[in-house]
Amino acid sequence: NIWQDRFSDLCKYSKEITIIDRYFFKSLATDFKNKKQSSFEFFLKKLSNFRHDKCILTIVSTTTTSDNDKSYDELFSGISSNGEYLDWHDFLFSRSNAILSPPLKTHINSLKFIDVNHAFFSKESHDRYLRFDNCFFQIGKGMDFMRFEKQATRNACSYKYDRQFIRNMVFNEVPNYDHREFCL
Repeated sequence: NIWQDRFSDLCKYSKEITIIDRYFFKSLATDFKNKKQSSFEFFLKKLSNFRHDKCILTIVSTTTTSDNDKSYDELFSGISSNGEYLDWHDFLFSRSNAILSPPLKTHINSLKFIDVNHAFFSKESHDRYLRFDNCFFQIGKGMDFMRFEKQATRNACSYKYDRQFIRNMVFNEVPNYDHREFCL
């Protein structure tokens, strides 16, 4: 319902889509470990159902956390217990390639992952955002609404229109933090 009510029409016509969600990469790994469909896979299926042309997709998230939180390290150990993946980026690249089989990748012109240091989310982007061209939504629980059939908690979603807000955040603020970009 959230997708249909708020995002389906924007998805049809937007040339650039950006997801900024501090837990996006962690959720992808958790869902992979639990053998569940991830929000990324759900999102790609929606793109393939609603688009007739290609778009540019950028995802900003993190594979790090503060020094006293070992949850990311423990999660990576769990998904790579047999040494299948060298590091987080190897997992993200491999998992994304596995998910991006036709028809899911036919509507993506380019896909860029930006892995920023966790400090970015503490100072610049505590909330999560979903941007379609110049329209963006601030989403309380981020892409989790695509992970579960029913929402266990309220997921506040507010619409905003600003030509520069997320563009500035991604292209001006991200370079100020340790980050790594990789494209598929």
